[in-house]
Amino acid sequence: MKTTVFFLAAILSAITVMAAPPPRPAPAKPAASADFEFGDRPPDSVFDPANVLKPETVAMIGKELETIRGNEGVDILVVVSDLKGAPPEHVAKRFAEAWCSPLFHCVVLHSPGDPASPWILPGGKLLKRFAAEPVKRQIADACHRAALEPNNDRKVSAATTEASEMLRIWLGDNAYWAYQYQQSYRENQQTLMRNARIRKLALPVSAAASVILLACAALVHQGIRRRRSLAFPTPRWQRRLGAPYAGGNDSSIRLSQGAPPSTPR
Repeated sequence: MKTTVFFLAAILSAITVMAAPPPRPAPAKPAASADFEFGDRPPDSVFDPANVLKPETVAMIGKELETIRGNEGVDILVVVSDLKGAPPEHVAKRFAEAWCSPLFHCVVLHSPGDPASPWILPGGKLLKRFAAEPVKRQIADACHRAALEPNNDRKVSAATTEASEMLRIWLGDNAYWAYQYQQSYRENQQTLMRNARIRKLALPVSAAASVILLACAALVHQGIRRRRSLAFPTPRWQRRLGAPYAGGNDSSIRLSQGAPPSTPR
């Protein structure tokens, strides 16, 4: 009885787990490459491991980037790091491949102490739709204006503002491709959120299914045992003293030599 109650409680618990609504996932972001050394993308889209920028500057830039990313689908990533002689284009490409949308994005890269910094490096499939020469000229002018700022915070803030304005203008001048890009961006976000929801549901659903299967197997086994307990066991017949028939109550066995035992009358 106790076993039955236990397994019924387990079944009810499993059904409750399956019926409970899944937790609402946070807005999905592009997952980092499995072999990317810096892990996942920062939630504020500002990568500054050496804390070169002030916390209030990071908060301001992060809020602005999150707003334009959510409203207009403009994906901008800020990276503040010492390049150690590496080409800016190569560094930006590595970060973009790991953290940015493959459709359209922009990496604002700043290397403290480098007079040529910061750099504005757009990329993605949609960039091919824009005229190459005007884009290069606009980027060069924006980088030059940002480089004239007096300190790192002002440089990065100016470059981020310039990048967001340029991307908005480019998308506005190419309304059709901008619409296609925004649709693709939303579909990509929905796919990421759906995959995250499925991954969160997979473990509890598998556990609930396992509990239900084990409970059903236990109930079936217990039912079979109960059914067997109501049936009489099959008798095992054994011949007494090897006789093929019953009787022989007055028979005796001679165990030693001597006179035969007397037969009662």
